[in-house]
Amino acid sequence: MFQKQIITVVHLLMLPAFFFISGCQDDLPVKEQAEAKSDLDLKPSGLAPQVVIVDGIYDFGSMEVGQTLKHTFTIRNDGKGLLKMKYDRSTCKCTMAELKNRELAPGESTTVELEWVGKAVDPNFSQAAYLKTNDPKNEEIALTIAGRVDSSYEITPTGVWYLGEMDRDEPTEFSGKISSRVREDFNLKKVGCKNSLVSVQLTPMDKKQLEEDGAKKGYLINGKVAPGSPLGVFSEKVEMEFLINEKGKEEVRPATITVEGYYSGPFKLIGPPGWVSSKMTMNFSTFSAEKGKKAKISMYVKDNKGPVIEIKEVVSTPDFLKVTLQKDEKFQEKGRERYNLIIEVPPGATPSQFYKGNPATIKVVTNNPIVGTMNIRVQMVSF
Repeated sequence: MFQKQIITVVHLLMLPAFFFISGCQDDLPVKEQAEAKSDLDLKPSGLAPQVVIVDGIYDFGSMEVGQTLKHTFTIRNDGKGLLKMKYDRSTCKCTMAELKNRELAPGESTTVELEWVGKAVDPNFSQAAYLKTNDPKNEEIALTIAGRVDSSYEITPTGVWYLGEMDRDEPTEFSGKISSRVREDFNLKKVGCKNSLVSVQLTPMDKKQLEEDGAKKGYLINGKVAPGSPLGVFSEKVEMEFLINEKGKEEVRPATITVEGYYSGPFKLIGPPGWVSSKMTMNFSTFSAEKGKKAKISMYVKDNKGPVIEIKEVVSTPDFLKVTLQKDEKFQEKGRERYNLIIEVPPGATPSQFYKGNPATIKVVTNNPIVGTMNIRVQMVSF
């Protein structure tokens, strides 16, 4: 059996989409439009050809975002008549080289090479290029590639690592992992946190752990937050750096984890709607900057053997936020005291937007070890 080897390159600039989605034939370059509309007669006549694609769906496994891959498909004529074919369309914007030989005699074969780039993370990446033929049983054939497009690494759990209420006397522990489905050359360079109370260790994942995650390289993350932070919200970033080999050159890939929790004190804070005591956060929602906004929070203190609690210092961002603390002398209950904590945006303050991801902050330093220092967050949109 005589075989001709004809290499035809099909460049696919892939966007995440399934191969069965309607194609983009109108976007084909002029050369390919001419090819698609050529006068090559594909009407069946005489002996019938039989087009065969060897492994028409190629599973490439996984690839990294931005990576380019190629695969060569083999097309064969197993019929008794002359096989004719031409390019039709693809499921994405693409450029196509000319078919140097669009006809295969019985027993002949040719190859078609597809090249694609994963543009974004997609666990179900699938694309296809189509050919028209004169095979009466296969008038259109698809050359399909499928797999997943992954980022350089994945961090588990995703998002902020929330620690909840943290122990004021013992270390608070946290754990997770970072792994790569696409790189074996994912080597830890360094890890650390600017807050000296946070310590982190990374341990390479063993073979079984990697297999369970479908990863090529990864690390288990174990960390601790030592006691000693101010009352209120605790939020710190753990910075990591990994070395990879990119086109023969060593590169550094950074990764960041945010750990967040809160420290409660031997007192209780009860506020109006919008106040979240566990996160020491006041949500003012939306209001007029001209009118301003304020909230009164009741702070109940038990067994205070020191002086009346007073504010020594307030540091706020933005600096127009005001905080006052005053003992409620009318509150009479043995062994307990009540204070009014007022958080205020003064009338006429600059219109501002502070959302969950970038709240305003207030640091309140008191004269009493029972309260010590409080970190308060404020969310608001003023106009």
